[in-house]
Amino acid sequence: MGLKFFKIGHFIRTHTTACTEETTQLFVRYIISHHGIPTTLISNRDPKFTSKFWKEVMSLLGTKLAMSSAYHPQTDGQTEHLNQIVQQLIRAACKDEISKWDLHLPVLEFAYNTASHAATGQMPFFLFYGCIPPTA
Repeated sequence: MGLKFFKIGHFIRTHTTACTEETTQLFVRYIISHHGIPTTLISNRDPKFTSKFWKEVMSLLGTKLAMSSAYHPQTDGQTEHLNQIVQQLIRAACKDEISKWDLHLPVLEFAYNTASHAATGQMPFFLFYGCIPPTA
């Protein structure tokens, strides 16, 4: 999951069978708790994001839900690009222990967010927090 303007990414372990309620809990735990309630959320048309429950949660939060079109998935292209980067990072970091990939997510997230982003020329961490992270 990423924040569009800052290019910051959150690498959250989940599974394809996660229900809408589980997805909502992850959203609250990792996004709202760190960044507040978003004004707009762009997502694909996965049934969990088109469900009545998810729409009601977004309505209660005052968040506009924008769906990418099946014919124009580039609407959510930044997330798709981030997902590809996460997969590459996991493969590179876990080539010997792929079964423990999820243990590497916090370090990989930090590495991604503290690397210069091609679109901004800045670290997402710096753009969001306004400082360079301490590393040692």
